Amino acid sequence: MKKIVTLACAAVAGISAVTAQTESNQWAIGVYGGLTEYEGELASNMMGILKDNYSFYGHGAISVNRFLNKRWDVAFFGSYGLLGAKKEGVEFDNENNKGSLVLGTNSSNNPEMKLTEIYGDLTAAFKFVTKDSCRFSPYIFAGAGYRYLMEKDAEKYIGVEGGDPVIVAGVGCDFKINERWALAY
Repeated sequence: MKKIVTLACAAVAGISAVTAQTESNQWAIGVYGGLTEYEGELASNMMGILKDNYSFYGHGAISVNRFLNKRWDVAFFGSYGLLGAKKEGVEFDNENNKGSLVLGTNSSNNPEMKLTEIYGDLTAAFKFVTKDSCRFSPYIFAGAGYRYLMEKDAEKYIGVEGGDPVIVAGVGCDFKINERWALAY
């Protein structure tokens, strides 16, 4: 039973959109929300909800997809949210830090990082299966995007700000529920 519940939760968590694109329904809009957790050199707190010092930050996103033909779709994806980390029991020298990170401390004098993240992607998707009667439709996608990190509070938190262009690529699969709705993984 535990495995079935875990698999069901993973299936629901992996859903990224709930609309179908066809020749008659050429536009799809997706709205997303979730939690972001930092895992890196400043803190190692993956799935930190099981620990005392966890910190999750929320994010939201929207996508607009356009059906071009039976083989191709184009999509814009935009995301906005927070990224952060707390590190317990470590002291940082803010004045003499020569690296790219300038750390701040929270009220308990522990180092803390907090950034606003803004993402935007424009991608094209190639669909392998074009039959309307097929329920599963795997695809690959590729495109370009931009990632921007912005200081949340320069006096209190990390001081890195800037953006970079990125190449976006991946695989996915649509599961068609009916003519109008599909689950996208």
